[in-house]
Amino acid sequence: MPSSVIAHISYNVEEKALTVVFNSGDIYVYQSVPEKIYKEFKASVSNFQRELPE
Repeated sequence: MPSSVIAHISYNVEEKALTVVFNSGDIYVYQSVPEKIYKEFKASVSNFQRELPE
């Protein structure tokens, strides 16, 4: 069972676009996201996934 509903996240610096791919296959693209927000989001997702039991 996956430890998170998020499969992958990525960020396009030039477009300021945050892409979130979910384990369900859904893909959300958020526009006009400051890089700082992306970095904070990525860190929080990584920290959350490390804290979950296998």
